[in-house]
Amino acid sequence: MIDTLFKMSATGAVVICAVLLLRLCLRRAPKIFSYVLWLIVLFRLLCPVSVSLPVSVFNLIPSAQTNVTDQLPAREHQGNGNAIPAKSTGIAGEGSGTSKEAVVIEESSVPEHLAESQAAMEVTSLWNWKNIVFCIWATGVCAMAGYAVVSVLQLHKKLKHASLDRENIYLLEGITSPFVAGIIRPRIYLPCGLGENEKTYILLHEQTHIRRGDPLFRVLGYVALTLHWFNPFVWVAFFLSGRDMEMSCDEQVLRRLGAQIRCAYSDSLLAMAQGKGVIGFTPLAFGEGDTGKRIKNVLNYKKVTAQTLVIGVMVVTLAGIALGADAVDDISEREQTQGADDTSQEQNTQPVPVDAQQTGLTDVPAQDASQAVSGQDEPEDSAVIATISVRTISHSVRCIDNYVIPDDDWEKTYGSELAFAEDCKFYINSSRTTMDAKEVSFSKFADAIDAGDPIMNKPCIVEIHNDDKLIHKITLISELYRYGVSYATASEGNLYSGAMFGDANGDPMAVYPAFYGSLEPVRTEHMDLATAPGEETIAIYNGVADGGSHGDVFIRDADGNLLYHYAVNDSGRCWSNLYAGRIDGVGDPYLLEVNLENRDTSGEYSFYVYSLGAENGAFTQIAGSRIEWNQTGSLIYEPDEMLMFFHELGHYLYNSHLLVGMEDLKIRTDPVCDEGHYTYANYVPTCFPDPYEGKDMR
Repeated sequence: MIDTLFKMSATGAVVICAVLLLRLCLRRAPKIFSYVLWLIVLFRLLCPVSVSLPVSVFNLIPSAQTNVTDQLPAREHQGNGNAIPAKSTGIAGEGSGTSKEAVVIEESSVPEHLAESQAAMEVTSLWNWKNIVFCIWATGVCAMAGYAVVSVLQLHKKLKHASLDRENIYLLEGITSPFVAGIIRPRIYLPCGLGENEKTYILLHEQTHIRRGDPLFRVLGYVALTLHWFNPFVWVAFFLSGRDMEMSCDEQVLRRLGAQIRCAYSDSLLAMAQGKGVIGFTPLAFGEGDTGKRIKNVLNYKKVTAQTLVIGVMVVTLAGIALGADAVDDISEREQTQGADDTSQEQNTQPVPVDAQQTGLTDVPAQDASQAVSGQDEPEDSAVIATISVRTISHSVRCIDNYVIPDDDWEKTYGSELAFAEDCKFYINSSRTTMDAKEVSFSKFADAIDAGDPIMNKPCIVEIHNDDKLIHKITLISELYRYGVSYATASEGNLYSGAMFGDANGDPMAVYPAFYGSLEPVRTEHMDLATAPGEETIAIYNGVADGGSHGDVFIRDADGNLLYHYAVNDSGRCWSNLYAGRIDGVGDPYLLEVNLENRDTSGEYSFYVYSLGAENGAFTQIAGSRIEWNQTGSLIYEPDEMLMFFHELGHYLYNSHLLVGMEDLKIRTDPVCDEGHYTYANYVPTCFPDPYEGKDMR
């Protein structure tokens, strides 16, 4: 909810700025046009949805990167292409055994102060930044709503002394300024002792308010102000819309009674501004305000020309369309036409949760690779899905004219250039931690490829049909590739170490009993980390063997079968750590793998978040991210992207504790939370100047 509200508030701020600019252009036009513009602002602040049109002004604004991970996906999320799909393993079905019990660490194996720290961490994880922001926002809303209720009750008490004049017109002693109160059956309250001419002006003004529905507009405006009380632009809009509303009513009086009454009407406004009225800032009642501006507008009033009227109507109409509509996805006109039926529309808006960007996917048979492209059409039997590294694209010929071939036989089959089919679909992934590719036009896709160094490899997933040797689908794996940022999958880490070095069941303990017999058991935890029935047992070992320090984690199902083995040692320069955690501290469990390598002239940081399947080597990836840099290469080092990497990693670290890790050539096994440890300040690359040096970047 709070995310949607902030998005609406940001959208409203953009529209308010546009309306302020248009008001300057319309300053000599009737104020009714400026007043109508505020209706667009009200719509954007109160309505979370709108139609998408190519003429929307928001098409000119680059889409914001909304990839800060503050709410993780549920375990049904489709992960790595090598993983067992969640729906086929019974994650959400009966008999899946996915009980949501808290982490259980055997008391005998964990120091008391660490157990207490971990328990406190599980409680405080509920109190994340989103909850804090929501509480602050809700406090402001309650304060605004409370003020409205109190002011309305006070006004109602004072209005009991009003006397009926006629119809919905009442006279009230002790006020100098008239006002309208109420929404469904609004009433006009006038000061006593008004002259007939003066009374005529005032009644016409107040009746214009009622006829146009201004009381309802004012209440909705206050509702928007209450919801967006933190946004200064909304406060400006609230008060300026009130001024435009009053001035437009003044102009309506002058149009009805003639411009010759300008002086007399101005005298009435000045007289009513003297003294103190009975109402103040009350949502259900509004009176005359900003008298100086109104008098100046009345004295400068001129009869509206037809040309001014036409221009004003055109400006307001175009502004209503451009500011009231949302941006459209950048899809070519051809694709929009072909997407008229429901099926195509579904495909145009569906993301491509592909984890197939690994080079090894080229060796996967087409029918297996198609499972990694869920969310799109199933490829034909003759189609091949592969990952290639694109360097340049020809805009005129519509082909990939320079790329790195996946294997030696590739070029013999498909040639040195790869052409796009007429109906080819283009996708770009803008996410740092997931594969959430959106369909775009050819020109936007080609521009994204051109944005980097021509010799830089830009990994793309292609679907080529063998009958015509043309590309029918292509996905740029990372829009941020030139900054070294990309979505990454856990298969590149130690995920399959057990299957690679173990026996037929993937258990290395059965093959190397002497080696693992020399390691000391540190502790045992119990947690539901896999789709296998029951809870899994996490056994952690540490010790010296073969002349080096080692740390190992074995995760077994309820029957003792090995599901996962993770190992670290003190022989490498890359710091590797494995954590266990829960989504937002209380939700579905996950494993978090963190790898950090910061060399003299280059480096790479990565993390992977996943849950295990029911068999050894099976997993479902939740998230993963990598950032690389090289002092002498073509990558662009962007400190802000490094900050974002640690921000996203920090969310998972905050909700997890260490199982085993290696850092500074030391093995770590204490169940600590490293949320405050892996930060930009502690792990800034050493080969680039730090623009944030001396600043608190926590």
